[in-house]
Amino acid sequence: YDRIVPFAHNLRLRRPVHLEPVVVPADPGWPDQARRIVARLQTACGHRAVRIDHIGSTAVPGLDSKDVIDVQVTVASLEVADELADALLAAGYPRVDHNSADVAHSEDPAQWRKRFHASADPGRPTHVHIRVDGWPNQRFALLWVDWLKANPGVQEDYLAAKRAASRAPDYVAAKEPWFLDAYHRAWEWADATGWKP
Repeated sequence: YDRIVPFAHNLRLRRPVHLEPVVVPADPGWPDQARRIVARLQTACGHRAVRIDHIGSTAVPGLDSKDVIDVQVTVASLEVADELADALLAAGYPRVDHNSADVAHSEDPAQWRKRFHASADPGRPTHVHIRVDGWPNQRFALLWVDWLKANPGVQEDYLAAKRAASRAPDYVAAKEPWFLDAYHRAWEWADATGWKP
């Protein structure tokens, strides 16, 4: 009851769950929760999804994070992303219109656009990033997880940046200086290792 009623209310209002940016200890259950979310999204998106991946901090075993599962749905175009809005709403993920692009780290900001949905379920906060196949933001989301998994020292640096950002008025903006540097270091690692998504 404590979960179902607020979920139904949020869904009726097309309102995602808001969560304060509190970093919590890594939860070994995050990968299983993400697998269930990915399966649910595969059902909702069907053939329109090129791939669906667990991304973000909760995809890195042992890394403390906000208790939010981030998932990336890769699509062929933003038009396809827009076509998915009703199906994702029906699955419990209302669209968040004001979040329509990632911070650009290359010369073409148009290739950093995305669509963003978030869970209406207070029992499992989830962010769904819909990005276009092959665009830099789509590739970086995949690279970032693999780079962090392969580099424990970077995980420690990122955790320190997240903890500092959680005390700032704008959590996402406060992390951006770290990401600006990390973006270039991650791609250097990708080139050196032959990383492929």
